[in-house]
Amino acid sequence: MASYPLHVIRCGGLPIVGLGFAAAMSYRLPGSDTYAVTPLRDRLFRTEGARR
Repeated sequence: MASYPLHVIRCGGLPIVGLGFAAAMSYRLPGSDTYAVTPLRDRLFRTEGARR
């Protein structure tokens, strides 16, 4: 994902990565074992509250 480095700068750290594939709406926090940026995890949020 080409915009990931821009989100790191904008957030001042690692952003929260959201998954909006089909009906599965979920997110992963930095530091989580499953934290990864993939083409399916295409939503990036600054804070946990912003993802709601």
